[in-house]
Amino acid sequence: MADASSAEDRAVLEVSSLVVKYRSVPAVKGVDFKVNRGAITTLLGANGAGKTTTLNALAGILRISSGEVLLDGEPVAGLPTHELVRRGIALVPEGRRVVAPLSVWENLQLSGYGRGSKPVDFDVLDLFPRLAERRRQLAGLLSGGEQQMLAIARALMTSPRVLLLDEPSMGLAPAVIDTVFEAIWRINQTGLAVLLVEQNAAASLPIAKDAYVLQQGEMVMHGTAEEMLADPKIADTLLGIEQDDRSGV
Repeated sequence: MADASSAEDRAVLEVSSLVVKYRSVPAVKGVDFKVNRGAITTLLGANGAGKTTTLNALAGILRISSGEVLLDGEPVAGLPTHELVRRGIALVPEGRRVVAPLSVWENLQLSGYGRGSKPVDFDVLDLFPRLAERRRQLAGLLSGGEQQMLAIARALMTSPRVLLLDEPSMGLAPAVIDTVFEAIWRINQTGLAVLLVEQNAAASLPIAKDAYVLQQGEMVMHGTAEEMLADPKIADTLLGIEQDDRSGV
């Protein structure tokens, strides 16, 4: 067993007893998980499990009712979104949400505007050559896969410490999903921690180190991605998740 104090096993993001409510109804019910430095952690669950709610709360889009969120050991729960971005949390939202009337390059410049003197760790256009080819094209005219690449590249322009990805495979053809997930793996190889929310366990588990499963707002399973793939019962259950409706929380 690896030394728990080693750098690679230290958590960059720790979430404890997280509760998020819509009005008075809890959507996330006291969940605990962590994202280790330099690792991909995947958060799985069927439609409505609370995955997107969790990410939006971590990104400051939704109010946290109670619980603790630590970024490199510092409490960040309740901070506004712009401050969370400044501190190193970047969200790639479900549905991509690129700025359609702006070009690819303008989208990237807009995202990097608030980072100040922080350097970008790698050239996002090298990571996504198709974006380099289309840098002057309006974002709204890109294909779904290209818009997903742009959404990821835009988040990387903030030089994050942890990258939150919400359903990056949604609405994409299988070949495009492979391209996007290969890019996520390459991003992680630079040392950037990734929290990957997905229904598509078949795509996320092979590149992840740790996996958590949410069900109706509660954490029901946790283990290494390798363990989950190796256990036929668990794998059958998780691989069935991707067949569920993908329109909700």
